[in-house]
Amino acid sequence: MSQVTRDILQKNLRGGEVSALNSLLCGEISAVETYNQAIQKVKDISLISTLEDCRNSHAIRVARLKERIAELGAMSSDDSGLWGAMTGLVEGTAALFGDRAVVAVLAGGEEYGTQQYNDNIEQLDMDSRKVVRKELLPAQKATQHLASRLNSTVH
Repeated sequence: MSQVTRDILQKNLRGGEVSALNSLLCGEISAVETYNQAIQKVKDISLISTLEDCRNSHAIRVARLKERIAELGAMSSDDSGLWGAMTGLVEGTAALFGDRAVVAVLAGGEEYGTQQYNDNIEQLDMDSRKVVRKELLPAQKATQHLASRLNSTVH
């Protein structure tokens, strides 16, 4: 088998893995955008520090997912894709219903994000699974916990 044939086969084998990683990446990019929007829209400034912590955690995951996709020799997504609608949801929610509703939307998004990691993990190669299990999913669960705790305290 020629090197070109091997390269093509390897690229095709990694297509599903890269697609799953890019799906996770789009969710993380959307989370960063959504937290940025929430930080700008909340009226209670005591919420901002926790919202920034959550946003920063998602930003770290964006960087790590891009790094992993590059390690696989593929191109990473640069935008939130369909996930970008979450940003608009936060903006509209803030205008209509206030901080409590914004935090509830964020907490729901965190639950969904955790589920996305769980749903996509089996599509990944062993090295990517290790990255998700040891780095990304624990960080996602921590962010989910922060948002959930914030959601239970906001009035």
